[in-house]
Amino acid sequence: GLHLECVPMPVKDVPPMHELSFEAGTPLYTATLDLLNHLLRLPADGRVRVVLNVLTDGDDRGRRPDDLRTLQNDVAPSAVARGFKLSVIGFGVDGVEIARRMGFPTGTSINVPHTREGLHASFEHITKTTLE
Repeated sequence: GLHLECVPMPVKDVPPMHELSFEAGTPLYTATLDLLNHLLRLPADGRVRVVLNVLTDGDDRGRRPDDLRTLQNDVAPSAVARGFKLSVIGFGVDGVEIARRMGFPTGTSINVPHTREGLHASFEHITKTTLE
C-alpha cells in the first residue's frame, strides 16, 4: 500500500537536486494507481479537491502486472468521475500519450523538453491546472 509521510527538515539540510540519484526508476503506473486508490478512499463530501500532475520521463520500472490495465480502465475513470483533475507532464517524452495510456484526460497533459526551461514550463502548467 501507499505510505505518505512528511518529514520536516531545515532547508539547509535538503540535498541539492544534482546530488540525488533517480536511476532506480519509478514503477510509474503502480505508484499512480496506489496514490489514486488512496485518494479515492477520502470522503466525497466536497471538502477535498484533488489535482494530480504526474511528472515523468516516461520510464516505468517494476510495476505489478495488471496495474496499467486497472489504472486505465477502472481507477482513473473513477477519479475523473469524482472530479479529480488529472494530467501528465512528459519531460522529453509524449506526456499526452502516457496520459491516454493511463486513462487520464489528454486535454490537460503536456510535453516539455527535459531542460531547465521545461521544468519552468511544467511549474507554470501545474499552477494553471491547480487554479482552474
